[in-house]
Amino acid sequence: MEADLRRLLLVIAALAVPGVGWCEDAHRTKEVPEKNIYSICHGYPSELQGIIGFDDPYDIKGKCFFARISSRFGQKQWLSNNSVLIIDAMPGSMQEYTTVINDETGHIKYNSSAILIGTEPTNYTSTSGQMIISPTLSVLRYIGPDGLLFPGSGALGEPVHSIHTSIEYPPDALENNWSGKVTTSCLMERGKSLLWHATGCSIVSFDGDKEAKEIFSRSCIDYNMRSAWLDKDLPAPIGADKKMQYTCRFILQDDEEK
Repeated sequence: MEADLRRLLLVIAALAVPGVGWCEDAHRTKEVPEKNIYSICHGYPSELQGIIGFDDPYDIKGKCFFARISSRFGQKQWLSNNSVLIIDAMPGSMQEYTTVINDETGHIKYNSSAILIGTEPTNYTSTSGQMIISPTLSVLRYIGPDGLLFPGSGALGEPVHSIHTSIEYPPDALENNWSGKVTTSCLMERGKSLLWHATGCSIVSFDGDKEAKEIFSRSCIDYNMRSAWLDKDLPAPIGADKKMQYTCRFILQDDEEK
C-alpha cells in the first residue's frame, strides 16, 4: 500500500509541473471580496471536524467550510506553489482520504485556518491505471487571530444580529437547591463589527448561597463572553469606561434564569 501511495504521489507531483498535463488555473476561483463570502457560500460556512476528508468528491462543490489546512494524522504533498494534496485518515481506520487544496492568490499557507469552497474534483490516473477523483477545495479567505467570526457578526457579509446565549443554571446548584445573583463588570469592544462583545469580565458582587458563588460566577461570566449585542439589544448600558455591568439571577422557582 505504501508503495502504491508513493507511486500515486509521484504521478500527482508530475501532473503539477506546468506543461505536463496539470492546469494550474483549472480549479481556481476569482478572488472573492470578504463582504461577498456569505452570498457566494449561500449561507454561513460549516466547520470541518476531525480531518479534511469527503466520501463524495462531487457533493462539496459550492459548499463552504472552516478548516485548518493540514494533514492531522497523515501527510501532505506539495503539488505546486498554489496547491497541496492532503492525505489523511482517522486513527484506527483503513479509510484514507485525499483532498486537493488550491489558493489562487499565492502560496498555500499550510497549517493556517481558512474558509474553503468546494470546486470541481481533480481527476488523474494512477500508475496502476486507476482513475482517481479527488475532492478539491479553494481558499476564499484565511482566518487571522483578530476579529469576530461567528454567525451574525457580519464579518463574512451575513446579516448582522445579536447573539443571545442562555445562562446555564449549574447542575450542582439545582441538585442542592442553591440560588443567588451575580453582578459582573465586563470590558466591551466593538471594533469593525457592529456587535459589542466582552473581552474580559470580573465579579462586582454576589448575593445568595455562598457554596454556589464560584459556579454561579463562572456561569455568568461565560454568558457575557459568549454573547454579542447590537446597540438596541444591550442588556445593560455601557459606561464611559466601556464597561457594562450585568446581573445574572439564578432563581429556582423560575427553573431558568433571566
